[in-house]
Amino acid sequence: MPDTFVPGKVDYEGAMSRAFNDGRALSSDSLRVWRAALEPHLARANTILDVGSGTGRFALLIAGWFGATVVGIEPAGGMRQVAARSRTHANTFYVGGTAEHVPLRSESVDAALLSNVYHHIANKRRGIAELCRVVRPDGRVLIRGAFAGRLGEIALFDYFPEAKTVCEQFPSLEETVQAFSEAGFKFESVAQVVQQTCASLAELAARTRLRADTSLALLTDKEFGARK
Repeated sequence: MPDTFVPGKVDYEGAMSRAFNDGRALSSDSLRVWRAALEPHLARANTILDVGSGTGRFALLIAGWFGATVVGIEPAGGMRQVAARSRTHANTFYVGGTAEHVPLRSESVDAALLSNVYHHIANKRRGIAELCRVVRPDGRVLIRGAFAGRLGEIALFDYFPEAKTVCEQFPSLEETVQAFSEAGFKFESVAQVVQQTCASLAELAARTRLRADTSLALLTDKEFGARK
């Protein structure tokens, strides 16, 4: 069994930041699926906060798809450096910060996206309070990610059951809804988004070797090596 999941334990300054884009690339199918999933919620937003923006994958996509200004908040300097080098849209900006300390003025964004980042937030109460502060009263917060008890059919888990054990330590949907509701947010909806991550098992194997995924990065080298 892997070590207990600890937010922030993964090295996002080194190997993870360098391998992230290759290991987490979005296929053409995924791009189509996520644009359709996000459009009803973000298409009319002028300014969007991307919390834990990483290498800027979704920031760039959202700016291009919906013509919005996207501000990415990312604590890892290595991730921000990659994002800055790959910046291809004039309306994307990346700054250092965390979910608990967002360097933006109050009520300054129309929406916020947390893409595979909520489980990383160490002080979730503080992070939610910051979202409540910076998102306008009529704005929205979208959470993209896995929830304990709702992991679905993820091919990676067939080969790395230890990775599923890590993900089962993530917050549950019920816990997340309760935490946001207590802060004054109103729950709107939840939807399962099904995407084709890889076109073949060979592609899945190649990506897996990069360990550009929290559930794999948190495994010991011995655990990971035993499954290769």
